[in-house]
Amino acid sequence: MAHTNSTENYRLPQFINTDKPAWLTDVNNAYAAIDTAIKSASDAAGAAATQAATAQAATETNADAITALQNTVASVTTEQTATVTLDPAVASGNLVIHSYGKLIQLEGTATPVNHDQYVTIHTLTSVLRPNETLYSPGVGFGGATGTPHIRVRATGQLEVYVPTAGEITFSCVYMIRE
Repeated sequence: MAHTNSTENYRLPQFINTDKPAWLTDVNNAYAAIDTAIKSASDAAGAAATQAATAQAATETNADAITALQNTVASVTTEQTATVTLDPAVASGNLVIHSYGKLIQLEGTATPVNHDQYVTIHTLTSVLRPNETLYSPGVGFGGATGTPHIRVRATGQLEVYVPTAGEITFSCVYMIRE
């Protein structure tokens, strides 16, 4: 070794005025140390860039999901309500229909004139209509026996099916609109 001193981190040669550099050992070893350090820094920077790109993509995906959720929450909190007195030729009773975005909630009572078939007891306004027919089996009911069903057609007809005569109680019946 023809140098007296070395750098602290990479042990590169440092000469004083009485040193005689040995090119094959001093300079070649110094270049090898520099090359190794630069390559390590380059690899670490590449790995960091990949991680940053992955984090950026995840952030954008999460931002899109958050925006979609915010839009859903906004649509759910926009309530449309209709209070309906049913046509006595079809069914007696009153019904309150709430629509929260994709959710329809029914409350009230209805006693259909006919039973053992689906009966249209009301036609929903276009704002409250689903895009496809919805079914909700097992609606709560009063004097009727058997299991009543309700369905809401895309054309707006709110239909009930009661196996036997009696009153149906709609109590917080929820159906998801598509």
